Amino acid sequence: MSGQVKPILVLVSIGGIALACGLMLAPQAFSLAACCLAVLGIALIWPYLSLWGLEVELAFSSRRGNAGEPVEYELWIRNRGPFSAWGLLLEENRLLPNQGQLIYGTVDYVSGWSTLKQTRIWTPNVRGEYPQTLLHISTAFPFGLWKCRKPIRVKQTLLAWPQPLPLVCPDFSQGCKLSGLTANNHRPGASGERVGTREYRNGDSLRAVHWAQTAKQDRLIVSERQMVAQYVVELRVLRPESLIGLNDPRGDIGGGYTSFSGDSAYLLRKKRPVTH
Repeated sequence: MSGQVKPILVLVSIGGIALACGLMLAPQAFSLAACCLAVLGIALIWPYLSLWGLEVELAFSSRRGNAGEPVEYELWIRNRGPFSAWGLLLEENRLLPNQGQLIYGTVDYVSGWSTLKQTRIWTPNVRGEYPQTLLHISTAFPFGLWKCRKPIRVKQTLLAWPQPLPLVCPDFSQGCKLSGLTANNHRPGASGERVGTREYRNGDSLRAVHWAQTAKQDRLIVSERQMVAQYVVELRVLRPESLIGLNDPRGDIGGGYTSFSGDSAYLLRKKRPVTH
């Protein structure tokens, strides 16, 4: 607010000095006082008239997304008044003072008695629900001395999940990399060491045919191998005691959630059972 009040105080001061000079020294100073008053009046009234007839709605196309990935949202602006609006800004005041403002987009121009509908792209930087607070449309046109704001109706919010970290892990599905998992001798499968033979069944791979036994018994015999044991992976996020009670859940704790989501996504892609 201080950045907006100072220019207005300068205009008021100049206008007051010009008015005093016109009364005591020269009448020509009244023209400067009138110019300052005109600029001040336009700077205060024009933003209000621009937003007077506006009705704004915003809806995200998807209920969920990931931080750092673009999402679409629909924007409707209906101007019921005769005054056109320039330099519109879609903004949200953050919860903490040091976070500043979050900008969702800008609109150059909306004419009077018209309706504007647009599909836009926006990228959330951090996890969380958007918007967190009341969303506004604002303008400071034409001089930027005074900003007028009006609330936006949000029809559908966005829940941004933590951005998964890409993990580079060995692919245990290859036969040469089975050392990372344990073979189960009591359950037959298609991997691991050979544990016996049996008759061929429909659907068995020809690579599993035991040709020596096939030639000896005069029928198709296949090798039966061990089955790789599948373990249920349990992931836990341990929150240090030093971080309990903090009001900023997006700092050091957010990094743990990011790593947690990356691990979960990798294990699910590998079809590993995961519990939280």
